Amino acid sequence: MMSPYSVFTSYARRDAAGKPFAKFVAELKDRVQRKTGRDLASVCFVDGTGIKIGDDWTAVLAEGVCTAEVIVCLMSPNYLNSVWCGRELSVFRQRIREMKRTLPGTTRLPAFIFPILWEVMPGRSLPKVLASIQYSEDAFPPSYSEKGLRQLAQLPRLRTAFLEFLEMLSDRIRDSLEDRHRLVPHPRHGTGWQLRDWERLENAFVDTKRPYDVEVLSLVPGGLSKITDARSQDLKEVVGQVAELLRVPARVSELVSKSLGTALHKNFQDRLTSLVVLSASDREFRSKFESLNAVGPTEFGLIVIDPLNDPTDGSFTLSRQVSKLPAGSLARALQEGRVTSCAADELPRELERLMVLVRNRQMHNDKPAAAVDFDTTARATMAGVPTEQRPELTGPGGIATP
Repeated sequence: MMSPYSVFTSYARRDAAGKPFAKFVAELKDRVQRKTGRDLASVCFVDGTGIKIGDDWTAVLAEGVCTAEVIVCLMSPNYLNSVWCGRELSVFRQRIREMKRTLPGTTRLPAFIFPILWEVMPGRSLPKVLASIQYSEDAFPPSYSEKGLRQLAQLPRLRTAFLEFLEMLSDRIRDSLEDRHRLVPHPRHGTGWQLRDWERLENAFVDTKRPYDVEVLSLVPGGLSKITDARSQDLKEVVGQVAELLRVPARVSELVSKSLGTALHKNFQDRLTSLVVLSASDREFRSKFESLNAVGPTEFGLIVIDPLNDPTDGSFTLSRQVSKLPAGSLARALQEGRVTSCAADELPRELERLMVLVRNRQMHNDKPAAAVDFDTTARATMAGVPTEQRPELTGPGGIATP
């Protein structure tokens, strides 16, 4: 069965503002249609135009990403920061793996993933999933790799290079669309995808750990579903939602208590932002709490999920629990506001607060980027021009480092 869409366009919303994006989509659709003879309306799926008012957007998006025959990825800093774009690419990778599983190992498949350099990213390495795919060729106009396709679409003097690039790109897409090996639909296509199904998908971009990426270390046995008031939640979903709002890469790792110290120390050395999630109702809570207290000099945040979380009930307070322990990591963390308890339905708010707090503390404790020329630094300082820059994260809830 032929897909309702030939090309799925994966892009960051912020990159779609202005004329360059609209010009790219229109020119690509026109060329692919002329070279394949397919219906213009179904050549290219773009969620801004493929989803109409009144549509169930999760169902329409699932239809596009689960059945389109190729995906065009408009790579930019915004794109690589988008959890949602990472999920779209994950769906295509799952489909390719499923297709390879049913074919002989020697079968040569056409290209299904087309990474496009929308915005140049000097100094930033691509995730492995994109770095392993060729996104530039010697035949492409030199200005493409120098400036990125957005500038080729925007600047009148580069219009010839822009059109030349589109001719070559549409040729390669045509070759894939007309190959006898068509990309199979996703195994879950037609099963009624909901928002929760999207949020459970892995972010294809989170394959290499970079400084200040967030790692949530879960010591909750059985996950949130085992906690009284969290039966409808999944920790990966909640973390994904918060990370999307903050626009930071984040992952969840499920651990046993004996590996917690090793994981925290490694994250500390790699300058990752670590958050630990415990459950107050866990029968092993005390031993895990003690293990966390003994991890030594690391920077982490701790969220204790308490199903009751009644502040008037003195049976469980973090300060009381920490006071029972010998001097260690938790006393300092509690004093600095890096330890909190909450009911499960308050978890998104506390995750946002601690992601911002712990991440910003790490950034501020690191040596800031600074001008290295001492004469320039002296002159800039005398003129009142800052010579150091520290990054800072502020969440949509207005939470920032005190």
